[in-house]
Amino acid sequence: MTRKIIGSLNISPQSAEPSSPNEGDLFYDSDDSLLKINDGSNFLKVVNLDSSDRLPAVDGSQLTNLPSGGGGTGIAEVYTGADFDVRYSGTGTDSLANTHTLQITAGNLTGDYVKIEVTAHLDGVWGSSATVTGDLQIQTAEISGGFTTRFDDNYFKSDTTFSGLGGNQEFANTIVYLHELTAGEKANGIDIKFNTTAVAAGTGGKVIGITNIQTVLYTL
Repeated sequence: MTRKIIGSLNISPQSAEPSSPNEGDLFYDSDDSLLKINDGSNFLKVVNLDSSDRLPAVDGSQLTNLPSGGGGTGIAEVYTGADFDVRYSGTGTDSLANTHTLQITAGNLTGDYVKIEVTAHLDGVWGSSATVTGDLQIQTAEISGGFTTRFDDNYFKSDTTFSGLGGNQEFANTIVYLHELTAGEKANGIDIKFNTTAVAAGTGGKVIGITNIQTVLYTL
């Protein structure tokens, strides 16, 4: 096959006719009598859509200002409020809870999943005769429907020093939970409820608190 350079997409000067086209150059394919582009998905190639009008597999890490949806990952909500924060300070035994619900309407659900990412801060101080525990529970429901528990764990309990040895802890943890939407949630939208509980036990002085740093809902 004979190829002849007749132009260059990268507008580089040609001192002599090369034996093969430069990366990204136009060339004339004498076998097919067609003007062609040297396409591909690597460096300096011209990216070509497939037969379904889709891009090939490329690294999109530097793309910006992409719209939500369209089969990708869309941020449905970023919540930084304090509505599910909870704090206990005292010498008694108590269990304090707080609840907050976030909602995504059906029109804003772009796929089959919702990714729930919670970053929260826990701080605890307690004596040798006291224990403290922080708990996070996630529930989902179709809008106005009954809730089902999806995640329930003493997630913010860092290690066994929370159990009667005395000490203090202060740290931030992040959980990522991928929820597959039910048929009702896809049709009617989804409510996502966050239940936080601070449990203080024993006779000594103790402080326990859970603070929401950022909760992000993604549609997938």
